[in-house]
Amino acid sequence: MRGFSIIFTFLATLTLASCAASELAPIVKRGRRKFRRDFLQGNQQSSIEQEKRTYSPVELLVAAGGLKFVLSATSRPSRPRHTSSIDVGALSPLQILAAGGLSRMVAQMILYPVDTLRTLAQTRAGAKTLADLGTGTLIRGCFVTSLFALPTGATQFLTNQQVKTYLEKKNKSQIGVAQSSTIAINLKASIAAAFASLAVSVPQEVIKQRLQTGIFESFRKGVLSLWREEGIRGFYTGAIPTAARNVPFVVVTFTMFGSLEKFLLDKKNQNSVESGLPPIRSLSSWESLTIGVSAASVACLLTQPVDVIKTRMMTQAASNLPPYNSVLDCVSSILRNEGVSKFYAGLKPRYFYMAPLWALQFGLNNKIREHFRSQNIKKEL
Repeated sequence: MRGFSIIFTFLATLTLASCAASELAPIVKRGRRKFRRDFLQGNQQSSIEQEKRTYSPVELLVAAGGLKFVLSATSRPSRPRHTSSIDVGALSPLQILAAGGLSRMVAQMILYPVDTLRTLAQTRAGAKTLADLGTGTLIRGCFVTSLFALPTGATQFLTNQQVKTYLEKKNKSQIGVAQSSTIAINLKASIAAAFASLAVSVPQEVIKQRLQTGIFESFRKGVLSLWREEGIRGFYTGAIPTAARNVPFVVVTFTMFGSLEKFLLDKKNQNSVESGLPPIRSLSSWESLTIGVSAASVACLLTQPVDVIKTRMMTQAASNLPPYNSVLDCVSSILRNEGVSKFYAGLKPRYFYMAPLWALQFGLNNKIREHFRSQNIKKEL
């Protein structure tokens, strides 16, 4: 087929050249000056003769076919200047760990006093109040327990990112198979992140809440007391209700954030890529904050009853009432003695803690990642 096209082009070129030569030959013979004069004055006689000149069907067919091939061979569809799928300045796993851990630690440290108020509002009757404990309890153990938030955030963000990247690559490689939606990918990645972080987040919650309710005087004494009296199991008191709260919360928050983030990025990139501009790879800090607040607000409302149960199980020693025998005993006791409304105790302080916490976490994580990305790009240049 390619050889036929080449022959076609050659014949077309030869025909056009012979036609042109037959038209120009009389003019060339009259000399260069006369040609120039006839050309500038628009020799009418030459025009009439040219109009009367007819071409055979074979000449027209060959010329048309050759011209079509030449045009198709030389024309190329316009492409955007930036179509590479290479992630310029891609982050290493260590950088993702650092960004997730630092953002979680700083956010929790800023909002620690609000979290203390939420914990005190959810404890059983007979437990000490803020007036009994003093305002110093609002920041007791703030720095040390916030350090525990670093591995929690690092584990969540790294696991979520790695699983999501793996699923997206797998999704693209499956040709002819029904592909997973963005929500499904984010859902699976967030479930993995939630379970992976439980090993660190449960001991952090136990120590933090016992410091906040005055059970422990300091972090060091609390850890030693917990280890001596309850052993390793003591660090995982209330692990089931904590998992029942954390897993849905993290899943809802990460899934909503990831899906909304992709939606906004796709919308932004529609115009930028068509215009030949480089693709936008991340949202602004304000956009991340806004999406983070929205996602955390929904998750907060859905998991509030479980959060109350978790707090009751972890802070039983702060009350002089008989301890709960199990999670089911805790639930039935609240329903029987305090009513359904008690499952939403501390909702306001928890909302004003969790929504800003995750908003700050996503916003700071985005900012730190952009810093790392710019550093990586400079090294690549």
